[in-house]
Amino acid sequence: MAKTTKQYNIHFVCRGNTFRSRLAAAYLDTLLDGRFMTTSSGIGAGVSIADVETIQPYTRAVAKAHKLTHEMSKRKTQTTNELLDEADVIVFLNKDIYNDALNEYVFDSRKVLVWNVRDVDVSSRYRKLVRPDEQILVEIASDIFRKIRHLCDKLQPYLTQTAWVDVVDAKNEPSGLRLPMAWITDRGLWHRGIHVVAQTIDGKYVVGKRSNSIVFAPGMLEISLGGGVDSDEHPLQAAARETREELGIHLPEKQFRPLFMYQ
Repeated sequence: MAKTTKQYNIHFVCRGNTFRSRLAAAYLDTLLDGRFMTTSSGIGAGVSIADVETIQPYTRAVAKAHKLTHEMSKRKTQTTNELLDEADVIVFLNKDIYNDALNEYVFDSRKVLVWNVRDVDVSSRYRKLVRPDEQILVEIASDIFRKIRHLCDKLQPYLTQTAWVDVVDAKNEPSGLRLPMAWITDRGLWHRGIHVVAQTIDGKYVVGKRSNSIVFAPGMLEISLGGGVDSDEHPLQAAARETREELGIHLPEKQFRPLFMYQ
């Protein structure tokens, strides 16, 4: 089974999809490579005759100041069950939005992050403003964006520094979720892994010494090599890949013999 080429989808959700989620998606997009796509929506973004503005002026000002105009989506999007289902990771901009979404939509909470990013004061948003007040709103929005940027900076390595793997249940059946290994480990979710015991033609076993800087069991000797089975990767493919990565040895899949499987 070949590994998937489908992009990982990081989806941001706020209230109206005119400020926070749009900027978060645009900024995170600048931090990620072509394996990822960033999208956004709002649980209350439905357009009415009286609400034709799809982006707030202060959003446009912040996007221009941080050179995000080209990365931003052109129009707001209403959250749907389909959008949440298609996303690999869902980021709700605050807990109130998450709680409201729980009542309105069906989604898997195992792939959810909930941030604590406030909105610009709603009571000020639709007043007819003179220029000094407009500048105040831009300053408030800029301050909020600094928090968004900080959270995106922390999210980027979480998404990219470990491989993405498929989440399975206790019976080793796929759940349909794929998440970074760091996420899987932090949340204690089931996933597939492989260990390879390498034996030479004269019957000796290969023993490796783990790096002193590795997180788990640094500096220890081990008789097996291996790691997680990447998303949409067959265990035999993973065995061959790990042997190549850790020993520099290219072995065809027919050279591997299954020993046992355990939970």
